[in-house]
Amino acid sequence: MAGHLRTVFLLVLPFLLGKVLEFVLRSRPGQRAATALGAPELATEEGAHLLHHLTREGAGAAGLALATLAQPPSPPGPAGWVRQAARLGSLLLALGGLLRALAAFEEERARLRARLAALAGR
Repeated sequence: MAGHLRTVFLLVLPFLLGKVLEFVLRSRPGQRAATALGAPELATEEGAHLLHHLTREGAGAAGLALATLAQPPSPPGPAGWVRQAARLGSLLLALGGLLRALAAFEEERARLRARLAALAGR
């Protein structure tokens, strides 16, 4: 039962966290905070949606890493190194997913910033 609860938690939490961030960034205090932090493009609807997407992907990668770390360590023996290699592969996959999400976020953020600058220049 705990495994199912953990799975539901890892599926629902990223979505809820993303929605909360999106809601906060659309509020007036959130817009002021984003501007003060030097990221006013995140206070737009597109920027809030972009951050929501990053949050979901990042939390999914973190969930994979946590699920891998929660597995019991493999017992010593001839097949122990295979399980360790599989565990390391899962952790590297999670790290790769997180880095891919961050890179995509920065690319989209730069495009959004350029689009907003072009609109402001008109």
